[in-house]
Amino acid sequence: MPGIVAKYLLVALISVLLLLLGCQVVLRYGFNIGLIWVEETSRILFIWSVFLGLFLSYERGEIPAVQLFQDALPARLFLVSKMIINSICIVFLIIIAYYGYTYASRIGGQPIPSLIFLLGEDNAPSMFWVNIALPVGFVLLAARMGFDVARCALLLLSGSDTHPFHDERGGGTAL
Repeated sequence: MPGIVAKYLLVALISVLLLLLGCQVVLRYGFNIGLIWVEETSRILFIWSVFLGLFLSYERGEIPAVQLFQDALPARLFLVSKMIINSICIVFLIIIAYYGYTYASRIGGQPIPSLIFLLGEDNAPSMFWVNIALPVGFVLLAARMGFDVARCALLLLSGSDTHPFHDERGGGTAL
């Protein structure tokens, strides 16, 4: 379910991003004017789309990985290796998310400079909303990886001997 929400949110973010950039190009090269807030707003939308896209690409099994070693393992060792690798990644993601949140909290009180022109200083969103994209994206990814660790543990407990998590293309899918 979170994947579906993230997918539609990502489509909306990229659509707005493309619309803004398209309008900026037309205005700048067609009419020799530009909107000062479009470039920074586009940068913010791009940052958010990167971190939401990271979550979605893991969920769809599209993050590059060296599968050769894991594919050669028996099913049970494959599951154990996935649990260990994902657990290490979760710890790393949570640490980075913590420091990202700390950074966003400390630096984030300032309004976004270019949006002051559009919305006024009192109504412009703060830099917190730009910097919080990293912790949000990493926490989503850590939660998804945690789900996969639990899924591996359940498969180990069930005594499954088949090699799980392979899609029809022959590659490994996310765990």
